Amino acid sequence: MPEASAPAFAEAARAAWNPARAEESWRKLPRWSRWSSVNAGDSFREKAAAFPGFAADADARLKLLRAEHNRWWTERLLAGWQPCAKPADKAEKDALKAAYKHWDMVPFDRLDDFTKEIDRVCVAAMAACGFR
Repeated sequence: MPEASAPAFAEAARAAWNPARAEESWRKLPRWSRWSSVNAGDSFREKAAAFPGFAADADARLKLLRAEHNRWWTERLLAGWQPCAKPADKAEKDALKAAYKHWDMVPFDRLDDFTKEIDRVCVAAMAACGFR
């Protein structure tokens, strides 16, 4: 996978975009998940403005990632979610989510590398889609 801030990433994201598949997937999401996604996009402009130059500056990108993770974490806390240990498999993961528990409700620096990369890609995608 290319570096999330690279111009090639934005081109690859646009080329891979499938509106029909995205809409079908969107409709299947629980209401709280759709709301969370909209909230992430709505708040992106404010976060990006707080970290000018984030696209070119690695330190600003890291601060923006932390801010987005903190927004997500706070959103979950306010909705009644609780932190928990990381699940062993998909069945346990689904059960925890159904019980409003999540294993990534930790400080950004304690997230595993895979989850941090997902966050980097999401932030880059929001930037590439014009949420500035």
